[in-house]
Amino acid sequence: MPDYIPLAQRKRSKQDTLRAKALRKEAPMEERLLWNALRENTKRSAIHFRRQHPIPPYIVDFICIKALLIIEIDGPSHDLRIAHDTQRDMFLGKLGYEIIRFPNEEVRNNLENVVKMILDRVHERIEILYAPRP
Repeated sequence: MPDYIPLAQRKRSKQDTLRAKALRKEAPMEERLLWNALRENTKRSAIHFRRQHPIPPYIVDFICIKALLIIEIDGPSHDLRIAHDTQRDMFLGKLGYEIIRFPNEEVRNNLENVVKMILDRVHERIEILYAPRP
C-alpha cells in the first residue's frame, strides 16, 4: 500500500457534493456510456470507480482511488478551456493522480477499446503503487 494518499488542499464542502450530484444527473451520453461499461467490466473485481467525484476545487469525471487514476471525457467545451484543463491537470498531478483524457467521439465510437485502455492503466498503476518495497 502506498505511504502517501493524496488529499485535496481544502475539505469537500456540502456545495461540492451537491454540485457533483447535479453533474451526475446531467451527465452527457458519453459519460453514461463509459460509466455503464466500467461498472459492467468491474462487477466482480476489486477495482472501483466513482463518477463526478469532488477533489476540491475540482470535480473529476471518473476516478479509481485505489489506482490514483482520473479519467476525463472531453466534449467540445474543452477545446475552449485548454489552459484551464492544463492548470487543473497540474494541480491533480501534484496530489499524485494520473489523468487520462478521451474525447467524446472516441468514447462513442470505440468504447470497448477505451475501457480496455483504462483497465490496463488501472492494473499498471496498482502494480506500481502497491509493489512490495525492499
